[in-house]
Amino acid sequence: MDREEMLAALRLGLECHRAGDWTRAEALYREVLAAQPDTPEVLNLLGTLACQTGRHALAIDLAERALALQPDYPEALNGRGNAFR
Repeated sequence: MDREEMLAALRLGLECHRAGDWTRAEALYREVLAAQPDTPEVLNLLGTLACQTGRHALAIDLAERALALQPDYPEALNGRGNAFR
């Protein structure tokens, strides 16, 4: 997957996420993550989605992975807090 394909998949994933098509959004996020595994933003989006679908342990794990890559990432810090709550 080249950069343009990744960006298109990420944009579509965000649209699906916002529209409530969480299954499709997760599949697209995972596609992007497979191509770029060290992307804090995608890890955070997956974590947000996991929290929204009641998978709190997974959300915490994804937030921790994002924070390991970017310790000062406020959205991941917030997402981890929401998952713990």
